[in-house]
Formats: sequence, C-alpha cells, structure tokens
Amino acid sequence: MSYPEAIFKIVENNDCPFYTLGDSFVLSGHSFSSKIDDENEFDINSTVTFPKEKMICRTLVGNLLTILILYETMSNIEECERSCSGCTGSIQFAFEKRKKMIIPNGVQQEMDTEKIASLLRNFSIFQSLSGDDLRTFVTFLQLRKYLAEEIIIKKGEAGTNLYIIVSAQVEVLDEEGVSLAFLGPEEVFGEMSLLSGEPVGATIKVVKSGIVLFLSGKNFRKVLGMFPSLQMYFARLLARRLTQTNIVRAQEIKSGMIGKLADMPPSELFQTFNINQKTGVLNLTVSGGAAQVYFREGSLIKVNFQGKDDKEALYEIMTKKRGRFQFHAELPEKEKNTPEIGNFMWLLMEGLRRADEIKEKAV
Repeated sequence: MSYPEAIFKIVENNDCPFYTLGDSFVLSGHSFSSKIDDENEFDINSTVTFPKEKMICRTLVGNLLTILILYETMSNIEECERSCSGCTGSIQFAFEKRKKMIIPNGVQQEMDTEKIASLLRNFSIFQSLSGDDLRTFVTFLQLRKYLAEEIIIKKGEAGTNLYIIVSAQVEVLDEEGVSLAFLGPEEVFGEMSLLSGEPVGATIKVVKSGIVLFLSGKNFRKVLGMFPSLQMYFARLLARRLTQTNIVRAQEIKSGMIGKLADMPPSELFQTFNINQKTGVLNLTVSGGAAQVYFREGSLIKVNFQGKDDKEALYEIMTKKRGRFQFHAELPEKEKNTPEIGNFMWLLMEGLRRADEIKEKAV
C-alpha cells in the first residue's frame, strides 16, 4: 500500500529565525468530510516532516495544513507557492515534487474505531448489528484512500477482499473496458467472488477518489460466522445481483441481435442494417457511455451519444473499437416519422474519414 507525500522547498527567505533558503518540508496525509449521527465532521490525518536538526515551527505547520485542506490529498496538489504567515521574519515556500511513501503490506492505516463504527451505523448492510457488534466488526477492517483511475480489482483475478465504499465512486467494467455500472458510498463489492469461490467477474476502477474499507477473505468468513444477520444480507444481495444479471441476459436474447464491436465494428454494423433495410433501435455500450442509433428501413433517422446528436454523435461512435450492442426491432411511436439525417453512404464515408484522421494523429 502507498500513500502520497509532497515536498515543499523554501524559495525566498526574509529574515526567518528558524529556516534557510533551500530547506525542504515533507507533507503527507489526507482530509475529508463526513456526516456522523447527523453531525457534519471534517477529519485531517497528516504528517509534516521537518529538516534534521531544525526546530518545529507551529506557524509553518498551520500554513502547510491549509494546503492539505485545500487539495484533500497530496495526490491532487497542483504547482503552488505560499507564504508563511510570519513571526519576526517570513518565508515563501513552493511545491517541489511528489513522491510515494511505501507502507508494508498488511499494515493498516490507523483508524478511529468508534468514529468508523458511528459512520457505518447508517449503512444498510449494518442496520441489523448492535453497537457493540458493529464496533467488533470494525476491528477486522482496513482503510485505504483510493485515487481516481486506480484499479481496485481486475476481472479474472481471485477474490481476496470485501470492499465497502465510504466516500469514493467506482466504475464496474467488463473485459473490454466497457462501463456496466457505477457504485458509490454505502455500496459493497467483491462479495460474489468470496461467496462463490469463482474469479472476480468485473474490473473495478476508481472514478472519484475517496475512502474505501476492506475486509480480507479470511476475516469475511469469520464475521459471517459471528453475525448471522450478515449471512442473510449477503444471501439477499447475491440473489438480487444474480436476478439482475438474468434479466439483462433475457433482454439480450429477446432483442434478437447482440454482439461485440470487436467482432463487428460500427461501420460494418451500420452497413448490415442498411443493406437489410432494418427498422429499430441499435443500443451500444462503449467507452464514454451508452449510445442509441435509430434506423427506419435501413436509413439513419436519429443518433444520440455523449450529449451529441445525429451526425456528430454518429461520427464519434464510429471511432469506437470495443463495446457491446443490442438491436431492438421496433421504433418508438414518436420516431416513426422522423426524417433521415442524411444520405447513408455519405454519412458512412465521412465517419470513416474522420476515424482515419484520429488514427493518424494518434500515430
């Protein structure tokens, strides 16, 4: 596990009685707000390391902590320069660089058990536990601050932990990197692999940094034995998620045509519907979100994707190489008389031309 540190260096000295030009200070930690028992709280967990053989100036500590409060974590920090509020002298210090502080595996970040228990008491998963039981449960947990774009677990890996989201947001991705769902505070993941013994079924990527608690597989089995109500909770959760999966599969089968863009890219897919004079809605799930392409007897009449409409949306979709598609062979009533957005072959050729330009720029 690693936690970021930021190094600040004195770039200007105006008669400071304690430090000299070039002295460096290391700041690490994080700050976050939370609501516990209907009371809003703001927590700071930080460390400031001063140069050897130099005294600690509390005024400077205060100025450094304002940076932590502003950026939440040192991983978010931007280049900046600050002034010490001063005593008999003053200094200017600037962000110099960022590095990682390595903490050995198995060593958990220090937690306030009572505070975490109070926070979790509002989560639906723990509604059935008494205060004492919840405090006992918290002693099995470890805490980590995850940063945006970090991968927590990967599809196909062995399941090792149960994760409980406190303040982060994560995205559930399939093997092609296509978004399946988003999870936020109070939600859990990782339980299906622990319960079934099967590999992890999806990749979980952080989209908004925040706090995640986790419970090892060994301790997961232990707490299930200690608290029967948690067994019931996870049994219901597993049944609900399996039901959702079955509903999605049933809808795909009913749609009559499903597949992956890796097997049939958008340009070929659109030509197939045009040549066969298909009428209906093509739903795509690609990087960037969901898209809809409407056909009437093979002609394109409407396209939606990422807030764009029709031609621009179509051209954007044609740059996608990975994702899934489903076709529903009927149009909504209000779209049945919608005019074509343009000549199909012209739209197709223009989309291919733009896709080639993007490919050339990438090279």
